[in-house]
Amino acid sequence: YLSRKPKGNSSLYRISGIYRLILLCENSADLFFMNEYCVSLDSSVLKSAYTEEHGELLIKDNAVSVLGRAFSKEP
Repeated sequence: YLSRKPKGNSSLYRISGIYRLILLCENSADLFFMNEYCVSLDSSVLKSAYTEEHGELLIKDNAVSVLGRAFSKEP
């Protein structure tokens, strides 16, 4: 993860005991989603806005990188 430059932006929220990861990519080709680890839900602007307003922000701006480093074997 240290050698990769993240494409897009991501934030992690907790709302009603459920974690929601909001991904913002300039190009949809930059996004690869692995459904075996989580469920892909509505990608609407309204759903994102609701989560941002009512959810508890856990990681701002670079959630994918932070989570990736936590589970990576890289130092």
